[in-house]
Amino acid sequence: MTLLGTAERALAQVDPNRNKVIQYPAIQAVQNPSTFAMPDVVGFTVGEAQERVLAAGRNARVSSARAEIVGRRADARPAGRIIEQLNPVGSPMRPYLDDVGGKYGEVVFRVVLSTGPPPPEKPQLAPDFLRREIGEAQLIARRQEVFLTVGDPIPNPTTPSGIVVRQEPAPGQPMARRQVTVWPSAGYPLPNYVNRTLEDARIEAEKLGFGLEPRGEANLEVPRGTIFGQQPPAGTLLPLRGPVIVAVSSGWPVPDFVGRSEREADAIAGEIRARLRKTERDNFEVPAGIVFAQRPAANDPLPPDRAIEVGVSRGFPLPDLVGKPEREARQIASELKFRLESSRAALPDRRADHVDRQSPEPGARLPFDGPVRIVVSDGWPTPDFLTLEENEAQALAREKQVTLAVSERRQDRATPAGIVIAQNPQPGTPLPPGQPVNVAVSTGYPTPRFIGLTEADARTLAAREGIALETTAGASLDFVTGTVTGQSPEPGAPLPMDNRVSVAISSGWPTPDFVGESEDGANGIATTSRITLVRIDPREDFERLPGLVAAQLPAAGTVMPANRQVEIALSLGWPVAPAAVGRPASSVEQEFLANWPNARIDLRERILTLEPTGTVVSQHPEPNVKLGPDQRLQLVSAGEKPPWTWPAIGLFALAAAVIAFKWPKNGAKPPPDRHTVRSEDPGGIRLRVARDPGIQTTTGSDDQPAVPAGAGEIVQIRVTVDLGEQSASPIDHEPVDEEGDRT
Repeated sequence: MTLLGTAERALAQVDPNRNKVIQYPAIQAVQNPSTFAMPDVVGFTVGEAQERVLAAGRNARVSSARAEIVGRRADARPAGRIIEQLNPVGSPMRPYLDDVGGKYGEVVFRVVLSTGPPPPEKPQLAPDFLRREIGEAQLIARRQEVFLTVGDPIPNPTTPSGIVVRQEPAPGQPMARRQVTVWPSAGYPLPNYVNRTLEDARIEAEKLGFGLEPRGEANLEVPRGTIFGQQPPAGTLLPLRGPVIVAVSSGWPVPDFVGRSEREADAIAGEIRARLRKTERDNFEVPAGIVFAQRPAANDPLPPDRAIEVGVSRGFPLPDLVGKPEREARQIASELKFRLESSRAALPDRRADHVDRQSPEPGARLPFDGPVRIVVSDGWPTPDFLTLEENEAQALAREKQVTLAVSERRQDRATPAGIVIAQNPQPGTPLPPGQPVNVAVSTGYPTPRFIGLTEADARTLAAREGIALETTAGASLDFVTGTVTGQSPEPGAPLPMDNRVSVAISSGWPTPDFVGESEDGANGIATTSRITLVRIDPREDFERLPGLVAAQLPAAGTVMPANRQVEIALSLGWPVAPAAVGRPASSVEQEFLANWPNARIDLRERILTLEPTGTVVSQHPEPNVKLGPDQRLQLVSAGEKPPWTWPAIGLFALAAAVIAFKWPKNGAKPPPDRHTVRSEDPGGIRLRVARDPGIQTTTGSDDQPAVPAGAGEIVQIRVTVDLGEQSASPIDHEPVDEEGDRT
């Protein structure tokens, strides 16, 4: 081995412990023509380095170059690249010139290769300190050997004071030198919303994460929508447990004047003490005298000066469209917002598509009800008969000197009857000479027949035909209840465009009032109303005369039954007490019951009477008095007189004599009023004679009429006899003469 080789080996040694090449100071070699300077091969591959060294040693008789890899380590350069050369750049290199132990002319250089970039070290991730108290965060940092720095507190409306709301790096992110900075919450003072608008307060409250609960209150001092109070007060630390209640001024709303007349607007302004500033302007949409604009708008807060500007329409003059092209006329109508209806006519004296005439005339004030109709010249084309009534189409055909032929009549639900719905040739097309214009005329749509149907059937038919049925109720003599009695339009008439048909539903016919009518009168009413009267058993009626209708079924005013039959009961009248006194009881009873079959008689007998046996001596009630509903005619008749009654009869004569003795004679001055004379016999017979100035005639009999009675004349004697166990009612007696004898 040569001295040079030993020296080169001493220049560089590899430290096996650190996998790095340790470079030692180079030994200066004697330069001679057989050496060359070592080139820089760092960054090259082994092959590239060998070629570079070989090229550098051509003049030193180098025949080959070989790189000796002495180590490998991680580096930023790609794997396989030289990252270090042990032969310094510029050091002398000598080829191997010995005959033994090596390759002649070869130069060897030592290098360290890259194994590629080193794998990254696993970073340390920051713990999660968010939403923790500062003390708790510091304890976690000590446990995990993290250097924790606490920054200045940050105002935060949603997190209580002292709670971590921010950290850097964020949780789970790599830490630089295991350092983390956190910032706690400082809370947030509740803002002052007084004198701020509700909208601003809402926006800020949403940002701060709490809710507002507005409560509107009228306030003339604070503009509408402005807050004039809040609870909790401003400065309270957030977050809160509930919403912030704010009192919001509803102000004083401005009335809505738009669409009202000028007088109405003045009246409303006077009520709120506001001043109206009126400005009259042309307006083609609003009639004259009507407010069409206002400022402030309706429901806006009333200004402090209470001044409201209103625009009052004075209408707009209708422009002159005559002579203008139809397109220009329609543009004007669109701008002024009035409806334009045009018809075309063959007019040789007017340019085609120009307006020939208009209605209303120019200058009429807009707006107004109805369209502005214009006639547009069409040259001499086929007239337009569409939408015209048949007679209008015929008139137009005569005017245009064309022949109009109705070639078809057909139903058209969308077009009223008599309107032209089609024509051939079409409007505007040239019409050959002599060729008629064939038109189809709408017959409308016939209205279905609802008359005679029940209401339910009528509604079913209307629903099937798509008709809106309007019903009204009314009495009808010809139709039963619930039946359609009439309709408009009539059946078969053209159906209106709005598909509405009005029908009248029978509510029946009220039953006439027959009660109180005679039988003939009831029959006349029944004939007029086409009613059949059915007579039922007559009945007694306390108020109605015999022969009059006393009752009916159904009652008057109720709906007439379908069979049109009404039952009536005629009145039998009501029993009236007859004049029975002095007549045989049997004949009175027979006559009374013949007249009043339903009446009842209570007949009793008395023996102490002077009348013949069987004669009625008293009655109740008096003659010509109606009996009550449950009252009986009570008659008392004279019974057979047993022998023991004759003394009583004698005493009666004695009583008559006493009366004659005490009573004034004819010509004597009558007493001024009723006078009663009483006499009582020890035997039990009581006599009572009464003077009554109201009696002016004697009681007549069957064979002798009543005659005038003189003053003081006895016209009636009533005797009551008390015979112990035997008793009788008072006995009416015939009149007596001046001497008191029985006449």
